[in-house]
Amino acid sequence: MPIQMPKLDEGRVYRRAEVEQYLGKQDGTSDYDVAALHFPRNLQTWEHDFRGWRDAEEMVLQYRVYPMADFEEQLRELEEAFTRHADHRRRIQAIVEVLLAGRPFYPVFLQQNDTRRRIIEGMHRAVALLQLESPCLPAFLTGYRNWFAPDDRMPGFDKEDEITAATLRDVYAFFLHATRVDHQGIQLALLSGDRLGQCDEALVAKYRGTVIGAVTLAVAKGKPTLSTVYVLRQYRRKGVAYRLCEKALTRFKEAGIEAVFCDVQSAGMEATLRRLAQERPDLRVLVKERIGFLPGEEIEMGLSDEAPEEGES
Repeated sequence: MPIQMPKLDEGRVYRRAEVEQYLGKQDGTSDYDVAALHFPRNLQTWEHDFRGWRDAEEMVLQYRVYPMADFEEQLRELEEAFTRHADHRRRIQAIVEVLLAGRPFYPVFLQQNDTRRRIIEGMHRAVALLQLESPCLPAFLTGYRNWFAPDDRMPGFDKEDEITAATLRDVYAFFLHATRVDHQGIQLALLSGDRLGQCDEALVAKYRGTVIGAVTLAVAKGKPTLSTVYVLRQYRRKGVAYRLCEKALTRFKEAGIEAVFCDVQSAGMEATLRRLAQERPDLRVLVKERIGFLPGEEIEMGLSDEAPEEGES
């Protein structure tokens, strides 16, 4: 039975009263109250930051859904600690049973400006969700109202921190996350498991430890193919897709492959290939593309916010 996730809008900032039904409680005390007790936390000491505290201003919650892979190391450590104590094991098992019975998952609590993404409240239920092999982890980011940008662009973002190899399982979790965040749960063929299954390698772009973009490749599996290039909307217009393509094509070149097939699904991806022709002609010459979209199709699909250097294929 699939886990029931909260029926909340990804990225929206909520007041406490609006999400009361999704707040966990321990001995009658709400998770909100526990998190608010030491809010805001100093990022170095992780204690209450009295200098950052604002009298009479409420703590608000932004709902986000993250790939579970981003928290796996933290949760495995918690799981190891919890298994040493019978009461913690029973508590996790009770949460597992509640979730399997169809009750919705209550988001964990994080602090918005904590780049380490340390879980403040909800550790037991996060471990339970990990044990149920959920690909995603819902969370409430705590913060003051002006900590959250009013638009959908990630404030302060300029470039990914790294592009690194990833497993296809991790990329599939990212694709599920992208489907929820960017497409209201409607899966595109571009992000499907069937398409991913035709690949054997992948690269991901990360920012502050979170996957924000991915490219999938078929290097030794069937016809050499640059399959899917995808960047979350919040992180577009900064050349992430271009750099993912550059890394992917470098991998093909190093493997001695002279022809890489690419089914181009957007004008943005077409622009990415043009940029490669200008800046990396040694890589662009490898690509044998097929145009798979019609002019104007992006606007109909709601992808008109693509920048010239960004793309999906």
